[in-house]
Amino acid sequence: IVEIYNNGNPRVYYGTDPNGTGTLSRDSLVFDKVDVRTGEWMQLTFVKEANAVVCYVNGVEAQRIPTANPYHSDILLQPFGFGGDNRASNQYPFKGTIKDFALYKTPLTAEQVAYVAENYVEILKEYV
Repeated sequence: IVEIYNNGNPRVYYGTDPNGTGTLSRDSLVFDKVDVRTGEWMQLTFVKEANAVVCYVNGVEAQRIPTANPYHSDILLQPFGFGGDNRASNQYPFKGTIKDFALYKTPLTAEQVAYVAENYVEILKEYV
């Protein structure tokens, strides 16, 4: 789940399987060095690496947060949300416009994130 706090910080909430048992634990990361309240269109990319989650803004790494739990593919079997809050109160609803959304089955490299940010219009033409 991706949320945007009132102060503009993105929060990523996800599940991991640190012991490989099929039992997910929940992790939540707030990117406190990122503020998306610019009033301009931006591309946000979140990549879950083996020991970190990285937030990119317009193809440039904005913040990297180390994590103790390794990535496990079962994360994609869990319910997914974007733009709202998973709590019943929806305390942090997204206020803005989402133009495009993509979910990749493997982590992108920094070079791939930069390429997508620079060429997103051309890439989207291939899928429309």
